[in-house]
Amino acid sequence: WLPKEETKAPTKPKYQEYSFQATFNRNTEAFDDASGMDYFSRNNKPSDKAGRQMSNYFALSEFEKNREDAKKIQEKLRKKRNIDWRAYKEKQKKKRYMRNNEWLFKDD
Repeated sequence: WLPKEETKAPTKPKYQEYSFQATFNRNTEAFDDASGMDYFSRNNKPSDKAGRQMSNYFALSEFEKNREDAKKIQEKLRKKRNIDWRAYKEKQKKKRYMRNNEWLFKDD
């Protein structure tokens, strides 16, 4: 009887998730990621300062979606603004007349 050979799954070397490969950039005199991605794109963060500050308080994608929805609503309201003001004013006058003279029309 021979013992069964244990096959272990290949394991990552210890602390590989903390390792980092980089190349030296002579122009900036700094180390860059070997894959060519900068820190912010690797971590899915905006690369501009204002974007990073705003993303700390709310989701930028939601904000952009909200702005688009607001523009659509404003367009709908602009289209509704074509109101016949004379007819509206006349309607309001009739309402006021009925409200003010309601006692005349009641049979008590």
